[in-house]
Amino acid sequence: PAFSNAQVARMNNITMARTEEWMQRRLDQFAKHGDDIDINQEMIDLALTIILEAAFEYGHMPLKEREMLLSCVTITLKEFVFAHPLKMMFGFLFPSVWYAHRCARELMRIARKIMSNYRRIKNPTKGTVIDLIMNNPNYATDDERAADIVDLIVAGHETSSNSMTMLLLELAKNPAEQFKLQKELREMSVEERPGSQQLKSCIRESMRLWPVTAPGPIRQVGRDYVVESKDPNEKDIVIPKGSLVFMPVIGLFHNSSIFEDHERFMPARWECPSEEMRKAWMPFGLGTRNCLGQSLATCEMHSVLSQVCANYNFEVVDEGTVDFLITLKPVGVRLKASRI
Repeated sequence: PAFSNAQVARMNNITMARTEEWMQRRLDQFAKHGDDIDINQEMIDLALTIILEAAFEYGHMPLKEREMLLSCVTITLKEFVFAHPLKMMFGFLFPSVWYAHRCARELMRIARKIMSNYRRIKNPTKGTVIDLIMNNPNYATDDERAADIVDLIVAGHETSSNSMTMLLLELAKNPAEQFKLQKELREMSVEERPGSQQLKSCIRESMRLWPVTAPGPIRQVGRDYVVESKDPNEKDIVIPKGSLVFMPVIGLFHNSSIFEDHERFMPARWECPSEEMRKAWMPFGLGTRNCLGQSLATCEMHSVLSQVCANYNFEVVDEGTVDFLITLKPVGVRLKASRI
């Protein structure tokens, strides 16, 4: 229900409004003075603003609290997700573990503040993420609610912001593709732009090159599964029932037998994709356990990028690097924007 068509439409309106505000308040200022911009940080701030309001009816988070949230997310993920086994056993001996626990408590405090804000709203919007969490009787305690709120905030802002950053970088590196997208968007009304086919192709191609969920989903096999060998000299592979199967989409998306010239940014490949390409395309996973926020992420990316790309031209100042912490994350990407 939180991602029904009606809710996505409401989220789209919020996304469009917040993007317009951000362009006037931030991007126009950088463009006016000719300054380059840490585009990933800007996308993170914008995505966080959108999800807090659209999903949690939390319209304003103070700057210090926002900075604390982002910092605590990074610290807790680094410490708890990729923790050394000794740290897991003897965490009390490591100051970094103490600090990570402190950060985890801070994230829970922010989540409880969001819950308190919801309870003060006289007529909360029905069917939002926060509304469904707060009125779900299956939660035993508010701590359980707070934990899910933290998970959804983290998942909801980081993946979309990283994806938007990488597309803006690819467009800046490929001026001809940037011009082609701008031309189509500027021939459309503001309301029509999120549905641009060229934008859809650009987003797909950027997510293929730089899938933020690079490791892909993990699934448990429900039956014995036989992978037939294409080589007559090799045996078939049997995956026994109950096995855990990792599906790293980054390898699939860069498979040269499926995607010709797979290292190039080529949105046109999606104008008439092959059957193999369509089957390989699963950035949000597949089946009933695919990405919960797929509708919100798709809506957010199309709405934000349609406005930004229709009004600004981007040049590369620094391509930065790519880091990996749960997701592929662009680091140090700096672009220069100019109004069209």
